[in-house]
Amino acid sequence: MCVCYIVSQTIGAFIGALLVFGLFNDFLVAYEQENNIVRGSVASIGQEMIYGEFFPNPAIIPHTVGNSALLPGGSIEHAFAMEFVGTFLLMFLILAIVDRNQNTLKHKELAPLIIGLSLVSIVSVVAPSTEACINPARDFGARLVAVMMGYGKVALPGPRNEMWVYIFAPILGALVGALFHDLLIAPGLRRTAKPYVTYQSKVHDLQLQRSLR
Repeated sequence: MCVCYIVSQTIGAFIGALLVFGLFNDFLVAYEQENNIVRGSVASIGQEMIYGEFFPNPAIIPHTVGNSALLPGGSIEHAFAMEFVGTFLLMFLILAIVDRNQNTLKHKELAPLIIGLSLVSIVSVVAPSTEACINPARDFGARLVAVMMGYGKVALPGPRNEMWVYIFAPILGALVGALFHDLLIAPGLRRTAKPYVTYQSKVHDLQLQRSLR
């Protein structure tokens, strides 16, 4: 099942990136021609960032120096920490919110809204630094399209081979977030939870009551 999710999300990201290319490539070409930018060069990072992520965020801190590691937030350690913490928090919050034993959220239909707001909050903090990948499949699938469209090694594996940060940091962050939920939140919820009643159990109880009449 896990492999199916990974493959399907990567394909979805690939198709989404193709759609972005079809809609916006003419604008990117015009901008590159106007500013004498060669697609696939380090100078084209500002355009490739619509497909894959870079650190520091080129939209906020342009990569105008030879070594982007010298820029604020340009170290691999900083980027790894940002992606790790962002994904950790998202996974931890999602599992806490959808845990069937939690009774704080009375209206379960609000869960998607709360998760969405949590994601917006996390992205607003992480994106200025690393563009907030959070999901490795989304990043990798889009990078494949960027390679096909002429960005080459700038897209994959990146000017400093930084693509691995956007793969391993979110994966580790999600795993640790799930572990923290299982160790810190789940045991307490199980001890204080009210009996979990499903639709099927309600039907079974009604049938049992009718049979006893």
